[in-house]
Amino acid sequence: MKRALHRLAPNILLLLLVGCLIGVGCRSGTAWSDLWTWGSSPQASETSPPSAWPLASVALNAPAGASALRVVDLSFDVIRAELPFKQHRDSLKIWNHVDELRVEAGRGERLVRNGLRIGAASSDTWPAILTVLEAAGARFRREELFPQRGLALVIAMETITSPEPIFSYTAQGVLAGKTFPAGEKVINVDYAYHPRLGGVTETQLSFEIRLDHGAMTWERQDGILRQVPDHDRHLFDDLTVTVTLNPGEYLVIGSHADAGSAVLVGHRFMTGQRAGERYETLLFITPHVYQTRHAEREPL
Repeated sequence: MKRALHRLAPNILLLLLVGCLIGVGCRSGTAWSDLWTWGSSPQASETSPPSAWPLASVALNAPAGASALRVVDLSFDVIRAELPFKQHRDSLKIWNHVDELRVEAGRGERLVRNGLRIGAASSDTWPAILTVLEAAGARFRREELFPQRGLALVIAMETITSPEPIFSYTAQGVLAGKTFPAGEKVINVDYAYHPRLGGVTETQLSFEIRLDHGAMTWERQDGILRQVPDHDRHLFDDLTVTVTLNPGEYLVIGSHADAGSAVLVGHRFMTGQRAGERYETLLFITPHVYQTRHAEREPL
């Protein structure tokens, strides 16, 4: 898969029904306020979780004789659920409602060996997942994130404040590790939206450590010169995975029960410590289509 996955699929200038746009997002017929009980977007807030997961964007069908071109892009709703990390983890029951077979078999086994679990779930499963999380004492935080056009979405996890060793099993089954004196743990979500394939969104997830130098530099990406933050990067290449989402589905990312070692990538990225208590994080990520601008044109 090419690095430029984040670009929307060809012909992103779509003929849209003006009425499908609600606020900045293109949703189903239910109003935004009816779907979320969080604080105002895009600021993150801690509160009770929504009782119903917001559907991914509706299918974008061009009305006959439409006279305007609509340029669309993606935003992402991200819910973080933080739970006490205990020996007996009731949170693992959520995976009964997640399709982990979306990940290529060999790569899925490698993720598990590295202490990670990744899959896709439909909006219909959210009530069951929510019941499990609430029973396990989860705390929730929701963000609506807008990636910079041409770049992947970056989800920040914990910051490394003291030297931390992180190990991973490579594609060859070799256990390799490195000690990071500082940096930020991030999960990159590269993406491509395919309106002509029924509105599916192809996502590519990767795990990375970044050390920001507080300056900017120029970098050529896909033939375009862009100004980007100057930072050191360590990408866990062998753990990059692709998951295709149908409309109404969302990504689920968490840690595996049998991580085997506290120094593996899954444990280091998806667990943390606060006030002396260990916790684990589950991520639920859903894409949404929204309009950015339009231009008048003659009907085809």
